[in-house]
Amino acid sequence: MGTASLRALGDLLGDAGPVDVRRLRKNIVVETDEPWIEEDWIGREIVLGGGHGTTPLRLRGIKRVKRCVMVTQAQPGLPVDNRVLKTLTAARDMCAGIHTDVVTPAPLALGDTVAVR
Repeated sequence: MGTASLRALGDLLGDAGPVDVRRLRKNIVVETDEPWIEEDWIGREIVLGGGHGTTPLRLRGIKRVKRCVMVTQAQPGLPVDNRVLKTLTAARDMCAGIHTDVVTPAPLALGDTVAVR
């Protein structure tokens, strides 16, 4: 999931900032400038890390993530928020983020580079 998408979802909700990433239970969050750009990565290879001679993590974008009621549920530090799924349904066909398959497993670290091919 891209950070610009989290900010765009916050805007759709009328909030002052991005949606808390915990709400969407993402495994990887990538710093992006364009909302929903990660959807353009479907069918493409996503390469993360690999600096200093290490093996990069290679993923392949598969499909958009269709969200369910879990995004509305209370979590530690987050209250119930029914607006999230209603907003995603109205504005984004219930989708936010993408599913990926692992092509080449490798460790991932905060700040690793990302390349989409």
